[in-house]
Amino acid sequence: MATRRAWAATPASPATLLKRARGSCAVKWRSPSVRTLTHVGEGVRDVIQAGSRADWASRGRTAMFRAEVSKPVSLALDSGLIQDGRSFFDFGCGRGTDVAALRAAGIPAHGWDPVHCPHEPKLAADIVNLGYVINVIETSTEREHVLREAWALSQRALIVAARLDWDVQIDKAVPVSDGVLTARGTFQKFFTQHELQTFIEGVLGVQADVAAPGVFYVFRSPEAREAHLSHVIRPYRPTISAPPLTVAFDQNRDVLEALHRFMLERGRAPAAGELECEPQLIQRLGSVSRALRLLSRVADASIWERAAVCRQRDLLVYLALGSFRRQPKLSILPRDLRVDVKAFFGSYAEATRLGRELLFATGQQKAISEECAKAPVGKLTPEAIYVHVSAAQELPVLLRVYEGCGRMLLGDVEGATLIKLRRDKPKVSYLRYPAFDDDAHPALAESFVADLRALRTDHRSYAGWDNPPILHRKECFVSHAYPMRAVFSALTEAEAEAGLLADATGIGTRRAWQERLSLRGFRIEGHELLRGD
Repeated sequence: MATRRAWAATPASPATLLKRARGSCAVKWRSPSVRTLTHVGEGVRDVIQAGSRADWASRGRTAMFRAEVSKPVSLALDSGLIQDGRSFFDFGCGRGTDVAALRAAGIPAHGWDPVHCPHEPKLAADIVNLGYVINVIETSTEREHVLREAWALSQRALIVAARLDWDVQIDKAVPVSDGVLTARGTFQKFFTQHELQTFIEGVLGVQADVAAPGVFYVFRSPEAREAHLSHVIRPYRPTISAPPLTVAFDQNRDVLEALHRFMLERGRAPAAGELECEPQLIQRLGSVSRALRLLSRVADASIWERAAVCRQRDLLVYLALGSFRRQPKLSILPRDLRVDVKAFFGSYAEATRLGRELLFATGQQKAISEECAKAPVGKLTPEAIYVHVSAAQELPVLLRVYEGCGRMLLGDVEGATLIKLRRDKPKVSYLRYPAFDDDAHPALAESFVADLRALRTDHRSYAGWDNPPILHRKECFVSHAYPMRAVFSALTEAEAEAGLLADATGIGTRRAWQERLSLRGFRIEGHELLRGD
């Protein structure tokens, strides 16, 4: 308990909370009222055909034994939606893995489930999770009722997750009503991404924001929504060294370092009340302005100018995407954003005008193609540019908005490795290469595509392919700061010197590449090219 109180005293970062939650998933939470259920023989098909009340025991069989937190909870932790000081309620918590993990991480969490803990109270909470519940309900009327009930408990945001149509295994499913009967005898309703969003918005009358494929956030207030959406814009922060020490700096290190961090993060001086240590700073140095003058003597002022440019670009991405989803009023923006807008654009009218122009430009394929050709990072081909997700924030601002439009449809694709931005048509793809760092020529596992013209999403799995597409020249996809870039580059240089990359058209698949290596008498171990035995 002492450890948990210490966490509450110092707010943890999203990454820290996620690490705690994932590390505690071995903890099993079980309601004291949970009863062991026996198998109920009546199948879901019979329940639907008879028009009787839902078979909760059949639904209970869909609850999974998990070793990690669920996908929607992991996303909410990573994005900062679930954080210290916010309560959590899991509506349809299954076996309670998420509740146990969040409790162990110091989050006040509770849950209810009609099968596994039916006697627990349904509690209002800041964040309510309705994770993979509506897809096991057999009728649309009851789905709507459950969605409304979960929404009524939500005080800040509701997380809604459901399985998508690309999850269904046609050969093992029997069509029933508007869903299927699985091989386990359980009902599943598989949604399309657009269908799920339309369902949520139609029932609740509130706009639902895409968090990931099959995961949506619904916010109780416009203020909470904009605070979250502005927070999750991928910021670009170049590496900047700390200012050198002087006597004056060293004596006031704590407050001056806090001021320096603020300047690097926001690109501007803090407004009254924004800096937590402002009272101490004023007491020691007289004013924030005087502190900035002192700090400017030991810190290169040009780094603040670079930080200002980066912050302005981040804001433009946010404003452009705001136009995509419906521009919010200035009055509902968080205070720090309102200060940013005034500092960098003069007025909200000017800021939103620039945002609309940027969004309009993403629809001009010629402009997109030209920006791709000028991008400082990524592998350029005639039809697209491919960039590692870790370098996406280094793209020109127009391409960041273009990619952001893809995320407006798909959300954050868990495990995505590369982003593919089409130059010839309005499409954004997210590609998963699980062995990108470890395999010299990793195989493509999955692709997720957002069609910006048709407003449609698609998915393709390469699992089980004996000849999947593979990558070459991995250093082209990453930034210069990427830890393994030198290793990737050395391998490419060795392969080029050996003549293995001369004809790139014939080596795009695993089998073709292995044939070329064998024909030329080479093999690869790790990231080293060796002569064959």
